[in-house]
Amino acid sequence: MNEPKKEKQTLHIVSRSPYQYRDIEQCLDRACDNDAILLTGDAVFALLPTSTIYHHLKNTSIFMCALEPEVAARGLLEQNVPESTINLISDDDFVQLVCEYSRSFTWF
Repeated sequence: MNEPKKEKQTLHIVSRSPYQYRDIEQCLDRACDNDAILLTGDAVFALLPTSTIYHHLKNTSIFMCALEPEVAARGLLEQNVPESTINLISDDDFVQLVCEYSRSFTWF
């Protein structure tokens, strides 16, 4: 018997730096398996291996993504972004995610 496809619940949008705020940690504590987390703005610094939250992001089962233009603007494309875990998406993909999830929540 096939399991029913889980409805996509909440798109969590995090934009503040992990070096100044605990938004990403709090988001990971509250997000469910059928949620997604989108990193924008200075939150993309969480993709740096030196970030305290990096290993949590790399090992979560939650769909993780970051806006590629934000990553590029901060010079992080040259860093070792864990692309197998963190999906780099375009602005158009961001709009699509907002449409796919039943609600969005911005952490700030």
